[in-house]
Amino acid sequence: MIRSGSSRAWTGSRTGRPRLPSLLDAQPWRAPLPNLTELSPGWRRHDRTHLEINLEHPATSAGQTWEAWIFLPQSFRLDGDTYSKRQIGSDIQSHVRLSAPELALDDVPRETDAVARTIGEADPADAIDELKLFACRVREAIARATLDVRMLDTNEAIEARAEVLADVAESAMISIRRTLIPAADLADPSVAETAAWVDEHLSNVLEVAMVKIVRDLSRRKSTAPALDRVKQAAVTEARHRAQTGAGPSVSSDSSTFDLEQVERHQHALKRLTSSVLWLDSKAGDARRNAEHALHSIAAGIAMTFAVTAALLYGTPNDAADVWVWGGLVVLAYMGKDRIKATLQNRFNSFIDRRYPNRKWTVHRGAGGEQVAVAEEKYRFIEPDELPPEVAQFRRDLQSDSLGEILELDSILYHRKATTVDAELVRSIDPRFDSLTEILRLDVARWLTHTDDPSRSVTLADPESGELVKSSLPRAYDVTILHRLGPTGATTPWSTARVVLSRKGIRRVDHLDA
Repeated sequence: MIRSGSSRAWTGSRTGRPRLPSLLDAQPWRAPLPNLTELSPGWRRHDRTHLEINLEHPATSAGQTWEAWIFLPQSFRLDGDTYSKRQIGSDIQSHVRLSAPELALDDVPRETDAVARTIGEADPADAIDELKLFACRVREAIARATLDVRMLDTNEAIEARAEVLADVAESAMISIRRTLIPAADLADPSVAETAAWVDEHLSNVLEVAMVKIVRDLSRRKSTAPALDRVKQAAVTEARHRAQTGAGPSVSSDSSTFDLEQVERHQHALKRLTSSVLWLDSKAGDARRNAEHALHSIAAGIAMTFAVTAALLYGTPNDAADVWVWGGLVVLAYMGKDRIKATLQNRFNSFIDRRYPNRKWTVHRGAGGEQVAVAEEKYRFIEPDELPPEVAQFRRDLQSDSLGEILELDSILYHRKATTVDAELVRSIDPRFDSLTEILRLDVARWLTHTDDPSRSVTLADPESGELVKSSLPRAYDVTILHRLGPTGATTPWSTARVVLSRKGIRRVDHLDA
């Protein structure tokens, strides 16, 4: 008889060698609650085909170096021939901004008083920037506090902290509406308008945060009063916006068009407040001059060979000699062409090892002061080029002897060295002490040769002795070993396992290196 159900993973080894549970059999750490890595300091799923990680670069004299070794399944058919440098560069993009100064949610009422005094004394443009920066700081404070609650282990701990969070967040919003909004109303109309947008934006942010906690508590079958308290906090924010007419509102019978309008409006509010942190990043080819110089040398050497070969024979004196001399010139040209191509390939290999692919410059606004510079390098490497500790990590991944024989991966290396102008960053505002780089990796090209996302299979159950029919998802694991730290210093490694299917990124698991 065939039963339908979920098939279990077979963890035995034909060779008798134990497998490494910390790397190969690790499950998402906080299951079954999803999306807890959305704000964690590591790789996360930005959307269906984009991975994302935030890199913090302190405003210090010492530079920061980022390194990542990406182990790709062989079935992706990605290597130096099929995945060009131009394609890799277009798939790895960076967005750099100023890091919002940290603010604890408990300190929001006190900070609100300070901001109210500032906008009362500053000119309208500076007051608007101060309001935007305040919104960014409160938004991140809500996000951090919410994540701290959602990462707790037990229902009791989450319920207790969630109720406290709802109270603290409500107190913060009350202080903003009682102190900040009246102060902005007394200033320029543009300042009052920005303050209203800040209030609406933070109200949306808090509502979304409370809804996430409500969903987590509901998934955990919680019936504690904390569930109602958090739900009440979300509803309070929605009612506040409806009463003040702040932005589009939704209801149970809202149409798809209405929901789309809400999404666009919320995204616009986030972009408006975040604009005070934006910096202008530009990438240029870091090896163009070296390529031109070395390719010119290769052409010169090849041409020297051709001219020398022709001159050694001398000048033809009769018709017979002309034909011989002409043949020699053709052969010399053929040799010159091959010498040029060979030397260019050798020089390209030298450039690939020694020079970065791109040089980034980060400016405060278009044409403004240069805040930071970075050199970026990416290329496929062979296993024998791996540093000893990375090679050991790869051997641990392929602890099964069959994996060692088949060489089931290609290795993409990514490195970026960033130097921040500390004095210039602090001259913008003394509160700024670091830059945040949002590194985004597009995996769409990786999915070209993947199979269908799921298929039905029939397996034999070794315990019951029956056949089990189940849906077997076709998934691919990409492992990323990465680290970020001061240039020249020894920094601990972090590890992420990205699970992909033909439809895109399924999840990201954070493992211990």
